[in-house]
Amino acid sequence: MKFGGTSVKDAEAMRRVASIVSNNSDRRTIVVTSALSGVTNNLLLISEALARDRKDEAHELYGVIAERHRTMLSEFGEAGAEVHSSMSEMIEARLAELRALIDETPAETAIRARSRDAVVSFGEYLSSPLLTLALVEAGVPAVWFDVKQVMHTDGVHQQAHPDVPAVDAAARDRLRPVVEEGLIPVTQGFIGRGPDGATTTLGRGGSDYSAALIGAALSAVRIEVWTDVSGVMTADPRIVPNARKIRHLSFAEAAELAYFGAKVLHPATLLPAVRSNIPVAVLNTMKPEDEGTTITREIENDSDKTVRSIACKRDITVINITSARMLMAHGFLRRVFAIFDEYETPVDLVSTSEVSVSVTIDKTERLDDIVRWLQEIGTVDVHEDHAIVCAVGSRMSFTPGIAARIFAAVPPANVRLVSQGASELNLSFVVEQRELDDVVRRLHEAFFE
Repeated sequence: MKFGGTSVKDAEAMRRVASIVSNNSDRRTIVVTSALSGVTNNLLLISEALARDRKDEAHELYGVIAERHRTMLSEFGEAGAEVHSSMSEMIEARLAELRALIDETPAETAIRARSRDAVVSFGEYLSSPLLTLALVEAGVPAVWFDVKQVMHTDGVHQQAHPDVPAVDAAARDRLRPVVEEGLIPVTQGFIGRGPDGATTTLGRGGSDYSAALIGAALSAVRIEVWTDVSGVMTADPRIVPNARKIRHLSFAEAAELAYFGAKVLHPATLLPAVRSNIPVAVLNTMKPEDEGTTITREIENDSDKTVRSIACKRDITVINITSARMLMAHGFLRRVFAIFDEYETPVDLVSTSEVSVSVTIDKTERLDDIVRWLQEIGTVDVHEDHAIVCAVGSRMSFTPGIAARIFAAVPPANVRLVSQGASELNLSFVVEQRELDDVVRRLHEAFFE
């Protein structure tokens, strides 16, 4: 059971989590927690302040974090003296480590990814003792567990890749015995350790991924992602207030939605679940009685909808590369994508013609370098402030006329780029960001209302 930042944002929220876990006491359970909502953002701001040598700013942010956790700690006095003392010491030790890191990190070191990982990892290391207290207070036999004992990674900072065989072996050796004792481990999402023992992180939203990796390693019968919405919706409810919950999705549909902007799930979450064929449930901490969305390998015929959901991704940059040298030539695309690879910039969508290729990216930190090298092989146009709209459904590829219905709903917005997903589960296109909300609402009306 993985609980997100809004699910553990304060003492009341943690007691709600404790009630949910307690009501499932007939199942052997592992709890994975995120940092308190907003704390990871503050830790990132501390890292940025250190990189600019603004230690006063970093200490001010540290004070906010420390006060919030100490206040919550004082609210769990009913957990029992021994466990409260133990968790209190752990929190104070972590806060002292963070303060020392702020004091001792030179600006030239703070900009390194390794240092950023060390700073942002404190969010989960501070929230997990508090959640342990909340569970013990509710009579749940919870124990704190350091995820770095099992979450082995390749050592790449800020976007570490798990060493799956090592994770599987360590989880069986160190985590399974705790569960078999009848205890409920409370551990951290997002955090891992490199081969040298240094702290790594799995990227923003990586707590979902952590839970799925642990679930797959221990052959869990179910992986639950508890958040602040009642499952995956037919569209972003902030754009479409009457969006509907989808009761059941296939792994493939959910993966497409996660990658193209549905923030309920981290895109990598489903990989371990697919590998081990473990159902994933997306549930609402505020409404635990709601069945949420269940994601499995096989999809039930519970809907006659060809389009199951509409996802969107903002802050997209479109890059067009045009060159007559593409015509009848081989190796051109390899040269183009080698440049994106060199600057570690993922490409979302691709569209090609005989003399041009268009791509979209959402990471623009190295954009100037990429454009400079692309200009060596062709004319380059860059268009910022765009967005991707993605219609997803496993039956789309078998249903004539879907593209016509989709594009009939788009005008008066202009489509800049179109890409049919290789999986045949999605049709994606790019519009100007200012037109995004209207396009999503018109599509939702066309397919769901």
